[in-house]
Parts: sequence; structure tokens; C-alpha cells
Amino acid sequence: MSAANWSEVVQKMISRRMHDEALRGVMEAAGLTILDLTADDAERAARLWQQTHTRGLSLGDRCCLALADRLHVPAVTTERLWDQLDLGIQVHLIR
Repeated sequence: MSAANWSEVVQKMISRRMHDEALRGVMEAAGLTILDLTADDAERAARLWQQTHTRGLSLGDRCCLALADRLHVPAVTTERLWDQLDLGIQVHLIR
């Protein structure tokens, strides 16, 4: 998971008053790895805007896709819309 997407998770937890400072440690112990975004990732996310802005993808969504593209792994999401995009990035729906 990118650091940008981890920030989104923490923000949602805080907004629901559910954030626990130990959450990251628990998630990392379960196998989650939080990766930095590179300047190239940021530029890739920006370029994805042209193909996705009419579909409502956020900066966080595009950062996730850019990281998946760099690592040559599927982007994991619950957003069915991503599976309909033709970006050359593999998407794995989890529900």
C-alpha cells in the first residue's frame, strides 16, 4: 500500500473516531507493507488523471494504480469501476 493510501485509511479511521495509534503496527504484523511514492509514481498518477477524471478517481486512487503499475502487481480495490478502465494496469476486486 502506498503511504498516500495509508493516509486515507488513517483519515477515515479518525473521522469515525476509531483510530488507534497501534493500528499501523497491527497491520504491518499482518503483512501490510507501506511504501513511499516516488516522483515517477506521482507523475504517473498525474498522467492517469487524463484517462480517469471523468470517472471520478481521486488522487489516492491514482496513486494506488501508479504504485501497482510500477511494481507490476494488481491494484487491489473494492471499486468495481476500476475493473472497467483500460489503463494497462491489472485490477483485483476484493468484493
